[in-house]
Amino acid sequence: MRLAGNGPFLYVSLPVSQTTVGTHTYTAKFNGDSNYAPSTSAPMTTKVFYGTTTTLSADSTNIQYGTGITLTAVVDSTVSQGPPIGQSVTFSFNNNPVAGTVTYTPFTDPSGNIALRATLTTVPQSSGFTQPTLRATPTTSRAVPCWMST
Repeated sequence: MRLAGNGPFLYVSLPVSQTTVGTHTYTAKFNGDSNYAPSTSAPMTTKVFYGTTTTLSADSTNIQYGTGITLTAVVDSTVSQGPPIGQSVTFSFNNNPVAGTVTYTPFTDPSGNIALRATLTTVPQSSGFTQPTLRATPTTSRAVPCWMST
């Protein structure tokens, strides 16, 4: 715990390690002293997610205009026990969604962690379709430390 004073204010910081996934609600309570009444902060809520990484591959990086390409995304988690990864992968080219039907296959990676394979076969409708980008949910989710200050 860290204490810092600034005039009539007292700042208290306490690092909190969130080791479980889900919603966590915190409050801070001042018990009062001989000069000041007790008070309690408004609740502060954090949400902790399982971490993921997403990789993208194509069956070919040099394709002829008008021919099909198969894109495969693998969303890999950091846990071996937990809920399945949601089927919400969006393939995009130049920030525009790529049309087609995505098929999803849950699997266990070589480390024993939960993973999801998403595959899309499509025919590019523009030239230069060699570097698709991928958005996947929840690619940016990860466990984060919480710092409380009162």
